Formats: sequence, structure tokens, C-alpha cells
Amino acid sequence: MEKIYDHLSVQVLSCKRMEAFSEVYFKKIPLLKSINAYSKQLLSEIIYRGYEVGKGLRRNDLLTVLDVYELDRFEDIQNGLPKSDSARVIVRDAQKQEIEAWCLNNQQKAFDFYNDSPDDQRHTGQHTARLIFGFQKYFKFNTLNPELLRNMIWESADDDKLNLDYIEGVVPEQRLHQFIISLLEDENLSVSGQFFLYQYIQDKGLKVPVYNDRLKREIIYELTIGNSYYPREMIKLFFENDTQFLKILLLEFGLDKRHSHFIPFLLDQLNENGETSQVELFLSTNRSILISEGVLKESAIISMLIKCNSKFAFELVYQKMQKKVVETEHVISSYGKSWESYSNKDAVPVLLNIIDAHILGFTGKGVYDRTTTSAIRMAT
Repeated sequence: MEKIYDHLSVQVLSCKRMEAFSEVYFKKIPLLKSINAYSKQLLSEIIYRGYEVGKGLRRNDLLTVLDVYELDRFEDIQNGLPKSDSARVIVRDAQKQEIEAWCLNNQQKAFDFYNDSPDDQRHTGQHTARLIFGFQKYFKFNTLNPELLRNMIWESADDDKLNLDYIEGVVPEQRLHQFIISLLEDENLSVSGQFFLYQYIQDKGLKVPVYNDRLKREIIYELTIGNSYYPREMIKLFFENDTQFLKILLLEFGLDKRHSHFIPFLLDQLNENGETSQVELFLSTNRSILISEGVLKESAIISMLIKCNSKFAFELVYQKMQKKVVETEHVISSYGKSWESYSNKDAVPVLLNIIDAHILGFTGKGVYDRTTTSAIRMAT
């Protein structure tokens, strides 16, 4: 912010001067590189809100005024931290010490937030906790309260896993592992939370009990309310070979169009576990419903049936070749090439019919990906 005063060669910044600076800011590359956009915006807002026309903010009063905007100021600092070692911006020791002191002085606000104490209208507690976590992740201070750092564990979660680099090496590993294992005892822990914890535990090779019955109940609950991402991930971790449970899920959710991405995964898991006949029966019995309800496309159903070595797959292909309807999506193509490993001898008659139909001109518009395959190549 002080660089703005330097650029304008003034000791007082008024609304008019800030407007003039803003007009040239985005037009000059050197200014964009040397002055953080967030800093400029924050200073503009302070002046526009707090100073009448004809008056301005004195440079000497800048820090005093910023005390009112302390959280915004430290967010500005956090946003301005170098993103990589190759960045030209260097964090001086004095700046790091100021940040560390601020984190230490504001630990209690973060504690109160994590302990569900009432927050103010500006969400100061939440904002403070998020900033402390960001600084801890960047600097890895060893002075912050270990209990506070443990409370921040969920801040480290992204879509895939817990990123505990902010705490590893700061809190003793054994104490960290004990804390993570203890979190699993919470009966109210969500399925996503359990996924993150169990994944971390597996990565670290820790031995812990797996609450299978509870996990299954929560997988079913998540699917019931329309969520399938974490149920799928939990199945990968613990239940990919539990055919009985997979069959229950197929029976319960197999025709639910909310789970059009989950159902193919479920069918693939059953197929890999040798339940080919179960998959074939489900697809052939429910084909019309799956298509009409928008759960699965017919091309996807045929592809799955081919994986199951089902004769019915090529009977459907033969039927489509004789129709005049133009297919919007290729039924047989080079993608996946599941037909190359097909080995059901019972399908030989229908494959010969496909070849004859092709010779007679019943090629089925759009059924085949012409650039890579055809009825002749596929059937032979």
C-alpha cells in the first residue's frame, strides 16, 4: 500500500487520487507486478468508505487505520506470499515474525470457532481460523498450540485426501496418529470424513478397526440422498469384493437415475468379482427402463454386455443395424475395444447374421465408428 503513496509522491491519499491511480494501474505492467491488486482494492475501499471528498488518508495514519481492517490486512499479506521458491518476492524475517506473533495472539479466537462458540456477524472467528491455518501451512510454525493444529485437520481436506503437511513434523507423529484414530469413534462422523481418515490410515500403514456395519449404513444413506462420490470411494477401500453388499446396492439403487455414474461402477465391480450372470440378468431385464429413465444409454448397456461375454449384446447390435434411425453415439467403436476380447461361441450365429446384414447394406447408420471399425471387422 505504501508503494501507492510512493508512486504518486504524496503523503495523503484522497478519493480523487485513488481514482486516478486506479485508471493507470491495470495499464502498466510494472505496477501490476509491484503492487498486489488486493492491496490496491482494500486501500481504495478504506478511503472511499471513511474519507469525505476533499479529505484523505495520511500515510502516517495507515497502520492505525488498518488495525480496524486487521483481518483484511493479514489476508492481503497471505495472498501476497510467494507461490514458489522461484518467485522474486522474499518474505523477510521481520515479516515472518510479525505473522507468527499475530497467529499466536489470535489463537483463542480460532479455538473458540472450532469449539462452536457463537461468531459475530462478520464471521471473525472463522476468518481468523482460516488465516492461521493458511499461515501455518505456509510457514510450519512450531510455536502454535498443538491442540489447535489438530482441530484444523478438516481444513486440510481437498476432494481426494487429507494434506497434513501443515502439522507433520510439528506435532509428534504418534500423537497425531492417536488423534486421527480417535476421530473415528465419533458416531456422527460423516462418510466423507471417515473416507479421509481411513485413506490416511491406510497410507500410513496403521492398524485400526474398521466399522463395517456403520460404513455400510452410511453408504446407503448417502446414496439415498443422491450422493455417490464418497460411497464409491469407500467401496474401493473396503467393499470392492463384498459381492453380497454390492448386490444389495444394485437392487436398491440400480434404477435410480441420480446415480448414472455410480451404476456402471457398481456393475463393473460385480463383473470383476465373477458375478457376470448377475450383471447380464440386470441389464437384459431392465434395459428398457434404464434407457427410458435416462439411467444408462443403450450404447453403454451393449458395451457392458459385451464385457460380460453376453450373446444378447450382439443381438441388440444386429437389431440396431436393421433400423433406419441414425444413432447419435457409436455403439461399436475403437474406444475400449471390449469386443476384441469377446469369446462367447454361442454368439457365432448372430455374428454371421451381422456380416450378412452388412453385405446386404443394412449397416445401421451411426452404429459403427467408420474410421476404425465396421461390422465386418468387428464380427470376424
